[in-house]
Amino acid sequence: MARGVVYFRKTTSNIPPGYASAIEVVATGESFITSQPFAVTPNSLAVFRMKAKRIGGGGHAGIKLLWFKANGTASATTETYLFGTVDIDVNWTDLMVTAAIPGDAAYAKIKLTAEVGSLFATGMAFSTAVDSNYRNSFINELNRSLDVAGEGFILKAPNGTRYKVTVDNSGTLAAAPY
Repeated sequence: MARGVVYFRKTTSNIPPGYASAIEVVATGESFITSQPFAVTPNSLAVFRMKAKRIGGGGHAGIKLLWFKANGTASATTETYLFGTVDIDVNWTDLMVTAAIPGDAAYAKIKLTAEVGSLFATGMAFSTAVDSNYRNSFINELNRSLDVAGEGFILKAPNGTRYKVTVDNSGTLAAAPY
């Protein structure tokens, strides 16, 4: 949905320490983006963590989880509010909340909404006790969802060197310093 001038982008300026980039959603009206769907465990308690800040922002700005059944239709509980303008400060803030996963939900999407301003987000993680060894990363999902040739995942080696992992047309993976 978009009203007014809207865009989203990867930003590398004015980000919190320890992060290479953030997502910025900008709107003169109202706009949102969503992640690719990721699997969830029905009837579980999930924890959602992130860092966020905002510039301006009306009452509709914030972050929600959207729930979907296995067949792709909306869950009986269509969405769960996570954070809004009262929670997101003008400075980078650590945010964490628990959310009950609906019993009929098989997938979720993260929804970022900006209204009359900018919403910045990074370090998003979603996990349950069942999948504590696996974290869904919205940054990686967004990177994959853009599906742009030459794009890839950024990984950090134990020595601190960052590498961009890409794939060519034959399926060969390559890692290059980034």
